[in-house]
Amino acid sequence: MTQSIPPDATDRAQALFGDLIDGRWEEARREFDVRLNGHAVDRLASGWRDMADSAGGFKRTGAPVARQSGDYTVVDVPLTAGHGEAIGKVVINTDGKVAGLALEYPRRHRLDPRRVRALFLGNPEMLGLRRTRPSRADHGPKRPELGS
Repeated sequence: MTQSIPPDATDRAQALFGDLIDGRWEEARREFDVRLNGHAVDRLASGWRDMADSAGGFKRTGAPVARQSGDYTVVDVPLTAGHGEAIGKVVINTDGKVAGLALEYPRRHRLDPRRVRALFLGNPEMLGLRRTRPSRADHGPKRPELGS
């Protein structure tokens, strides 16, 4: 059953990345579901610091965009760093808790040859929810072939 996007999803995702930027790990931890809590926060803190160092430090968040993917809400949060742009993703489950978190730097643009570093926390089933470009299914029906 597909759920609707919670009205506060984008605000919560933006606030979560604000907490991460400011190093407020315990505030961020409160948002996580049971699977993500525990050792995941230590891994997140370590991975976040490494990623922030290579990105030149994260400065601010941009306007988030939410989409539904099955039973999950996925929120993409643009991030501005000292050396460029990054994209943060928050996966929210049906209980309203953060079930996955990803950070990709640099933000991929078309034909961008730079290697992308990624930090992902969550259960493996969420790896497919990390796509950054809409699929054909998101653009409506396929155009008919000529001669059809």
